[in-house]
Amino acid sequence: MKQRYAVVVLFALIMASSLVSLTSYRATEQLVAEDMNQACFGG
Repeated sequence: MKQRYAVVVLFALIMASSLVSLTSYRATEQLVAEDMNQACFGG
């Protein structure tokens, strides 16, 4: 039973980490796009 618990916890941590990473990536991508638009178009 302990091994199953460890696998479930590990899987949950991997999923949470993936979600946070994806969210951070998308936020950074948006900031870079805004910065490039400002640099290219002077907006």
